[in-house]
Amino acid sequence: MTPTIVFDFDGTLALGAGPILAYARAAARRADDPAFFDRAVAALAAFEAGEAAYRDGYDAVGSLAVEAGIDASVLDESYSASRAVLGSADAPVVAPAGLAPFLARVGRHAQILLATNAPSDSILPLLTAWDVADTFDGLHFAVGKPEGLRPILARALEGDPSSPWATSSTSTSCPRWNSAPTRHSSAQPPHARARP
Repeated sequence: MTPTIVFDFDGTLALGAGPILAYARAAARRADDPAFFDRAVAALAAFEAGEAAYRDGYDAVGSLAVEAGIDASVLDESYSASRAVLGSADAPVVAPAGLAPFLARVGRHAQILLATNAPSDSILPLLTAWDVADTFDGLHFAVGKPEGLRPILARALEGDPSSPWATSSTSTSCPRWNSAPTRHSSAQPPHARARP
């Protein structure tokens, strides 16, 4: 059986706190609470230093927002706003050095999948700009991890890493193994998914 490697996007293929800071900034603006951004920056610093038990940076911002009484709909709008500027000066990210040749080398021996909770709109242009979009055997967006990984891994074990499945997610099969892309739109509201 061909091995399968599943990559996340934020923090794995895309490095930098830009998207999380953009999320916090948008939440502060929409909640009309300028001090929220400063608290979020402090919480992120504590998390990075190992001094806070958040799951990740998005969890840090989301947990602070709950404590501050910021409504889930505001967080959804803020998250969408942060993803819309992904890769710009407002939410900068960089790819790891040597990403394209690394993925090309690994792809000769394994199926390579991307599985992220984030929507595809702003990620696909970055993958294309980094010359890695066509390296993947399957691109899966709005996955709803961790539970959303189950059908992806099941399909990979069946030997079809980009095949559609009966969950609400976005799937794109890639040209390394497939000739035509397949897309499925997300039926989950943003607040129902875990952040990337």
